[in-house]
Amino acid sequence: GEYGIHGIMYAFAALLMVILTYGMETAFFRFVNQKDQDTSTVLSTATLSLSATTLLFVAAIIAFAEPVAAFLTRPEDSRYVLLFACIVGLDVLAAVPFAHLRHQNRPIRFAAIKAVNVVANGVFIIFFLEVFPRLAAKGATDFNIFINPDNRLLFVFIANLLASLLTFVMLAPALFRIKPVFDRLLWKKMIRYALPLVIVGVAG
Repeated sequence: GEYGIHGIMYAFAALLMVILTYGMETAFFRFVNQKDQDTSTVLSTATLSLSATTLLFVAAIIAFAEPVAAFLTRPEDSRYVLLFACIVGLDVLAAVPFAHLRHQNRPIRFAAIKAVNVVANGVFIIFFLEVFPRLAAKGATDFNIFINPDNRLLFVFIANLLASLLTFVMLAPALFRIKPVFDRLLWKKMIRYALPLVIVGVAG
């Protein structure tokens, strides 16, 4: 049953990543390589667009977490829905900064951050599901919450959230250096280019 919920959440997460990024990282590549486009303007426009839509998505899920959980599994699983909304939100916000690293020809930093995400996720899961329960079994009462088998799946999702948060923090310095500029004309061009890619992504 736990793996069923786990599988459903990750299946929808993959679909949501396609929809919520709506091809903007590919559009970033398309327009940032045009000679008449300023790199910082393209980067800022794409980032602000994704930030606005992602915040709206997370806010909507927070407001309707229980009905969404009822549709996917059962109403009492709303805590998983909330966690996944935050995980997906952080991963969407990381999409353009990762694309920017590729544009800057920085494969080592790109791969390092990706690797840290995977390793951190695994390490957090080991601590939450193995180390902390053993400490609780030896009398460390501060870790008693980790003994409850009903919380095991919850901590798997929390581990994923922490790994995504760590990834976002590692990318954040580049985001904060962006001068906030939103070019509406450029954005319209990027959207027209990107939206057909969503259809292909959803089909995939």
